[in-house]
Amino acid sequence: MPDKSLSQLDILPSAPESGDITHIVRAGKDYQGDALDLVTYSKITTQISSAQFLAAGTTPIEILPAQGANTFINPVFAVLRNIGGGGAYVIADLAGIWHSTGTKALHEFDLAIAQSITEYVEQSDRKPQQKFVENDSLVFKVNGANPTVGTNEFELITWYTILDFS
Repeated sequence: MPDKSLSQLDILPSAPESGDITHIVRAGKDYQGDALDLVTYSKITTQISSAQFLAAGTTPIEILPAQGANTFINPVFAVLRNIGGGGAYVIADLAGIWHSTGTKALHEFDLAIAQSITEYVEQSDRKPQQKFVENDSLVFKVNGANPTVGTNEFELITWYTILDFS
């Protein structure tokens, strides 16, 4: 089969299935493998206003809704970016990504987000061995009391997979 440009390739009409073959060319050598061996991540961006952040201890901010029975949302990586550059927050506890009914954070952000820095960006710390909650939404929240006095606005970018055991 002659090489085609990316724009000439057909889009896969559905998710890869067992038996689908992936063809990759690297450094002039052809490779093939089962398409299910490739991991792809979805990405979602959530805007967090100052008012939302100030209430994030009592009112979690939904990142992704529940995906249905026998499914689990697996957040793989996240970045919190200060896009407002306003006044610093005072946070009594951690801020992070949780399942809405979960008892522990799946990802945590350092309390340095309280700093007032224009274009501040922070990668989350993934918490190992946390329990996934079936058919539950993914939220950003502050553990404990609401933050106080801040005016920054944020953009939360989350990469995730959906585990479906149907």
